[in-house]
Amino acid sequence: MKEKKQKSIYIILIIIGILIIGLVLLSYNLDLKENMESSDIQVEFEDFVGNVCKAGKITKEDYNNLMSKLSSSGESYELSIEIQQLDKDVSKKINKEDTSIGENIYYETYTEQMLNSLNNTGVYSLNEGDVIQLKILKSESQEIVAQQTGMITVNGN
Repeated sequence: MKEKKQKSIYIILIIIGILIIGLVLLSYNLDLKENMESSDIQVEFEDFVGNVCKAGKITKEDYNNLMSKLSSSGESYELSIEIQQLDKDVSKKINKEDTSIGENIYYETYTEQMLNSLNNTGVYSLNEGDVIQLKILKSESQEIVAQQTGMITVNGN
């Protein structure tokens, strides 16, 4: 009778051990999947910002493609865009003393303003020296999943 009880206890302990190992592996796989999605999103951001910096503009088609790739992951994300536009009247140098007159001033444009302009014209033009910064946040936790910043290298007009 005592041996039967001991065997039952061993079987229960083995089953508990297998369950614990299964839960650890499941947790590891979920973390791995989340890290892979974050990495894929970062690559999409790098491509999007790189294209914007080279073209000097954001097109409605490019924006919609980025958003569809984000939504295809199955997660709910919020995209934050901040554009710092360099004042067209940038500082000028004095040749003799090589000092600046005035300052380089950046005007900030945010996601909603950019989207309004993009929806009206289909293109949001940028100029050389402007800076674009994208962040993607998980909707429920507001945790930053990916971010990318770039400087515009050509005029998009």
